[in-house]
Amino acid sequence: MKTKDFYFHISNTGVRDFVTAYSFVDAKARAWRQYPDDQDRIVWEDTTDPVPDAPTARLFFLSMDMYQNGAEDLLRELAHLKSKERNLLADIKAVQTLLTHHVENGDLEHLKTDAESTYRFEDTNFVYSPGRITWKYDDCNDVIAARENLKELEDTARAVGTAQRKQGTPFWTVR
Repeated sequence: MKTKDFYFHISNTGVRDFVTAYSFVDAKARAWRQYPDDQDRIVWEDTTDPVPDAPTARLFFLSMDMYQNGAEDLLRELAHLKSKERNLLADIKAVQTLLTHHVENGDLEHLKTDAESTYRFEDTNFVYSPGRITWKYDDCNDVIAARENLKELEDTARAVGTAQRKQGTPFWTVR
């Protein structure tokens, strides 16, 4: 597998650099390690550019096998993307909470459509869902007994081999 030079610059800093890597994913991970505070400002350039005029800081390969290195770069990128995802989800939740208050106060009535709980704004439909209704059965002895009986029946079916095992879709957890 051949390596390639990937050129980039960091917006508003005057920094122009390149990394030598096996793939674009590998190049991104290497640049992120070199410039961790500027990850969101790295702008990738056409890799056919000649060597940049500005002085560059060369990134060297780690001595480990290229496949291990590539796998570790993918883990690093997954951790970075999951971190961004968590931040985005927190931002989305905060905005949705604020929007819920506006719906409850009637501030979005002028955007309401004929469809139930639907608001149209700038060519996009937004549907407000007040949340699922759930039921608690803590005080229902018949339901509690039936659940315990069902659990025993399920355990028995697994033990005797009549229950079919089903494998879910693989996924990664990043902590």
